[in-house]
Amino acid sequence: MTEWYVNGPLGIEQGFTVQERPCAARAGAAEAAGGEAGEGLVIEVGIEGDLSAGVSSAGGAGDALSLRDASGHEVLRYTDLHVVDAAGKVLPARLALVEGTVAIHVDDAGATYPVVVDPLVWVEQQKLLEPDGSSQVGFGRGLVLQGDTAVATRFTDQNGALEGAAYVFARAGGFWAPQQELIPSDAASGAKIGLTVALSGDTLAVTGRLPGSGLSRAVYVFVRSGDTWVEQQKVLRPSTAVYSFGDALALDGDTRLVGDYSQSTPQNGAWVETQKLIPPTPRSCPGSGPASRSMATPSSSGRRARTARTRTRARPTCSSAPAAPGSRHRSWSRTTARPTLTSGPRSRSMARPRSSGTGTPCTCSTR
Repeated sequence: MTEWYVNGPLGIEQGFTVQERPCAARAGAAEAAGGEAGEGLVIEVGIEGDLSAGVSSAGGAGDALSLRDASGHEVLRYTDLHVVDAAGKVLPARLALVEGTVAIHVDDAGATYPVVVDPLVWVEQQKLLEPDGSSQVGFGRGLVLQGDTAVATRFTDQNGALEGAAYVFARAGGFWAPQQELIPSDAASGAKIGLTVALSGDTLAVTGRLPGSGLSRAVYVFVRSGDTWVEQQKVLRPSTAVYSFGDALALDGDTRLVGDYSQSTPQNGAWVETQKLIPPTPRSCPGSGPASRSMATPSSSGRRARTARTRTRARPTCSSAPAAPGSRHRSWSRTTARPTLTSGPRSRSMARPRSSGTGTPCTCSTR
């Protein structure tokens, strides 16, 4: 078994790759981990120090482990347990806690090894609400986090006019506080500012509907000077305006990628189109719309997106290949390699796999 870690925007993934089905001779009784004989793979993880653990469940299945310090404050949380075999099959799994030992139970019936076990380690830091104290529908529709800056958008205003806005939060001393509300100068009722949002350094881009143009959209660029954001430019689709412009949005330094595949670079302070990107072989996925739009969906390199309790998951993809270790979303690419799993010395981690001894025979070796 190989233990690995991936540090992502949400926290740390402590993953385990089990190369082959554990032998019954090394397994022991499954009851020792709070389970039943014949239930499959079990990985045990010990807890040291002054931390105490508790498992919460939804629908009767353990799905979250909370670690608290001596004063009772939650310092870490194990959640989003995800297990997949070599063929990309998602395996049922749950968490259990017995006498200070955490056990990850995996139903590996019919599984093809290697098996990747991937829980997420994180802790909720703060709950962010609308700065104006309202509770309008759509807050957090667009969400981006970079360093000590977070931006959340919403569709509606206090009058329910669907104008929308982007709210910038800044973190200082571990605490997030509202910094500024951003509304484009020409925004009107129904603009729905913040359908998508992207942030890179001191540049922020948000999409919204053009006034008086029905559903056609534009991308509004804001720049930060000190602690103040100012509107810099409104970017329109180079040709005929369409409702899908900006359906997806990415920003990296002076390069912006939007859903209509316009890649732009600022010249003398103005955004101009430099290239139109079209997929070499158009394809479509059921429920995903035109094939060309799929290329604007984040790939497996951006695992998930979440701030506080807000979660976003990837859309269904064309590919049926499994995700790589450290990523739970499948790629939109036409060819997706299976996880690269390398054998190596037995892990020194306190985590160890066990099996009930049932199922496919396995090969034992002396370590």
